[in-house]
Amino acid sequence: MNQMNFELQADLYTLPKQARTGIIFREIGISSNWEKEIPTGYAHVKIFVIEGTLELTVDRKTYILQRGDFLDSLNQSVQLQRTSSNARAFLLQFSEEFLRQALREKRPFPPTYLLRILQNPVIRIPLVHFSTVIRGMEHIRQAIANSPSRFSQEILQSKVLIFVLEMADILVNEANVSMSLNSGKHAQILSKFLLLLQEHIRDEHSVNFYAAQLNITPQYLRRIVRGTIGDSVYQVISNNLNQEICKLLLETNLTLQAIADELHFSDQAVLSKFFKRNNGISPQKYRNEQK
Repeated sequence: MNQMNFELQADLYTLPKQARTGIIFREIGISSNWEKEIPTGYAHVKIFVIEGTLELTVDRKTYILQRGDFLDSLNQSVQLQRTSSNARAFLLQFSEEFLRQALREKRPFPPTYLLRILQNPVIRIPLVHFSTVIRGMEHIRQAIANSPSRFSQEILQSKVLIFVLEMADILVNEANVSMSLNSGKHAQILSKFLLLLQEHIRDEHSVNFYAAQLNITPQYLRRIVRGTIGDSVYQVISNNLNQEICKLLLETNLTLQAIADELHFSDQAVLSKFFKRNNGISPQKYRNEQK
C-alpha cells in the first residue's frame, strides 16, 4: 500500500452541538488513547482495518478483523474486545436520521446486500480499493474537524454521500450479491419487512402487525426471518425498538414516561424493564453515561 499521512491529533470528532449525535469519527490505533467502548445509539457502524488485528463482537458473535477488512453493521450491537499492538483502524458511526438526510432519498444498496451484512457484516476489501476507502473516511473526518461555517452541515453530508456511493460500488461487488430486486421471494419479503420496521417501529411492536402488512401469516414471517438472518422476528423488532429508545434518550430531553408514550409502551416501568433486558443497565443510567 502506498505511504499515506495519518496525522490525527485527536481520537474523537463530532459535529457542532446541535447535531452532535448524528455522526462520530474515531481512529483506533497506536496514537489513540481511545478506550474500547463503542458508543451505542447509532444505527450504522463502519470500521475499516488499515493495519493489525481487531477482535470484536457483533450481536455477541465474535469476529477477527485483519488488514483490509470492512465491518458494515446495521442496527446491531458492536463491541470491541481487543486489538493487536500494531492495530490501526477508522471507525465511523451514523444515526439513521443523519444518514437518511445525507443520502437524499437514494438507496445505493440492494436488499440482498442488507441480507448479506445481517448474516455476516465483515467484507474483505481488495488492495486496489484501499485508497478509495481511506480517502473517503479522511474527507469525512476533515469535514467534521473543520471550524463551523454557514454550510458545515451541507458539506459534511455531501462528503458522506460521496463516501457511501463509492462504498456501495465496492461492497456490493465484493459481497457477491446481485443488484436485482428479484433475487428471491424470501429476500423481497425480508426487504419489505425491514422497510416497514423503519416506518412503523415507534407505533407497532407485534409480529402480527408486520405479517398483516406483508399479507402473509406470522408463522411464515417467522420462518423467513429465522431462515435468512438467523434471528427471530421478535429479536429483530426488539433491536430496532431498542435503537429508537437509545436515540430518544440521547437526542432529546424527554422524560422516561414521555418516551414510553412516544413508543407506545404501556408505562415507564415496562420500558425500563425492556431496556435493561437488552442493554444491562437502566435507561437513566445509560443517558447519564452517554451524555
